[in-house]
Amino acid sequence: MRRARPRPRIRANSRAVAALALSTAALTALTACGAAPEEKAATGANGVKSAEAASVADFGGLDKLVAAAEKEGELNVIALPPDWANYGELIKSFQAKYKVKIKSENPDGSSSDEIAAVKSRKGQKRAPDVLDLGIAFARSGAAENLFAPYKVA
Repeated sequence: MRRARPRPRIRANSRAVAALALSTAALTALTACGAAPEEKAATGANGVKSAEAASVADFGGLDKLVAAAEKEGELNVIALPPDWANYGELIKSFQAKYKVKIKSENPDGSSSDEIAAVKSRKGQKRAPDVLDLGIAFARSGAAENLFAPYKVA
């Protein structure tokens, strides 16, 4: 009698790992979306302002980015439901690891709500730093230059 082989869980695990990696990248890319006011923008080791850094390397490395984020003390996120893509645990773990308070607004908001917040709060302290957008909204926002450039190293 042949034993039934367990079904591979690669696809589900791959999605979970991809979601975790993407979420972690989004949370650590502190300046990926929304620009801080010029006079308050942190400056990295290379003299690059946080709102202009296109990579962690531009900012002088992860340690410099973390130090600047901890100095700023807050990270504004929008439309990150705690029960979606494990955002609740990611936010909790991020706050425990770094000395940065995460202000989560409108967790059930839509991509349209996120884009509206980026536009209406540009240059304000409460402008969103992290977004979770649908691809169409991400493309239109990029075409409108709403986001700081960011390159994954």
